[in-house]
Amino acid sequence: MAVCSAAPWASAGAGGINTIPALLKKISRTPPNFDEMGALYPPRVVKTVRWMLRKTAANRPTASALLELLEIREPPV
Repeated sequence: MAVCSAAPWASAGAGGINTIPALLKKISRTPPNFDEMGALYPPRVVKTVRWMLRKTAANRPTASALLELLEIREPPV
């Protein structure tokens, strides 16, 4: 698995996206490339992102649902 050292939108194929407004425009008009994402991130992360980006808001997770995915343990100190 490769480690991404730059912002996800700053890749070679980003088409000159270097501002937040340009990024928002790209996000709203271009579907995510989950195949490319799968080459960079673990399957669980890709599956969670798919869930978070569902078109219908009622089908997206709440903040509480996302927190339930995390295993929060008591610190050792």
